[in-house]
Amino acid sequence: MVSRITLKLLLDYLITGKSTTIDIAPPIENVSFETWWAIYSSLAGSCTPFDQAIIGGFLSDRVAFAFAGGYQSAIHHMIPSLPPTRLASIAITEEGGAHPRAIKATISPDIDEGDNFRISGRKEWITLAAEADTLIVAASAGVSADGRNQIRLAYIPSNADGMTITPMHSVKIVPEISHCEVMLDNVHVSANDLLPGDGYTRYIRPFRTIEDIHVSAGICGYLSRISQESNWDATIREELFSLIASLRGLSEDDPEAPSLHVALGGALSIEQKILNSLQSSWDLVDVDTRDRWKRDSIILGVAGKVREARLAKAWENLTERGTENPSENS
Repeated sequence: MVSRITLKLLLDYLITGKSTTIDIAPPIENVSFETWWAIYSSLAGSCTPFDQAIIGGFLSDRVAFAFAGGYQSAIHHMIPSLPPTRLASIAITEEGGAHPRAIKATISPDIDEGDNFRISGRKEWITLAAEADTLIVAASAGVSADGRNQIRLAYIPSNADGMTITPMHSVKIVPEISHCEVMLDNVHVSANDLLPGDGYTRYIRPFRTIEDIHVSAGICGYLSRISQESNWDATIREELFSLIASLRGLSEDDPEAPSLHVALGGALSIEQKILNSLQSSWDLVDVDTRDRWKRDSIILGVAGKVREARLAKAWENLTERGTENPSENS
């Protein structure tokens, strides 16, 4: 059973850097990913994945680690049965993108081994694949009668025979963590390694929402640390804490609900306004930290068009129920 700390205790920690409920290491400086992961994963079981993302971000001295913590927290929130200290990577994206129609990797019965399966295909832009213990791979089980690509997800150990993981060294942002190409050549998968349910509706579709919430949490935790260390204006910290409270509430509800998507759209808009207001505040931060932020914060806008489409669809669904999008009437 995962422990839950109160919002008050979480905010107290972000303000003071001290906790009376969780044994937390002090913020880290200039450590390897492996050291950061050992500290971050030690929080597992002491708090929810969302709170772990916040605290992990606060402990981090760079965007890459705060992002990685949010990404891991999102995976563990979506798949609570995943062992809490397991470092996982979700392998969805292919050359044509992450939409079900773009998934060409295949999963098929192993003709030599009864209920087992084989997965073949190529993935790219797979976050943390080089560091992960386990990859969660999306593959097509064929096309249904109505033309839908039937997607299944499967756990595969990162050292599985037939799987080759190659870092994409051309990626210049968050270089402290990997983005990789993954080749799968008849990789063995047992029936027990398949995640239950439809891979798209149960995992891929909600994951973007879950990831947005938890990565934003990690970044808010990171900025809370910077604001404390660099003595930023109190109003900035107040806005960050208000955003954290909002995101925490969103993390606890249905990631498929249109109303949640509308609220998340507002939260992400507020987050962007906070980020836009920080230009002079970064002048108070050491040069290395400031330069890393300038280089790496680009990653927060990578899926902007997907978020816009999700928000528009949410308003469309709500409008069909009789709720108007006020932005269209202003």
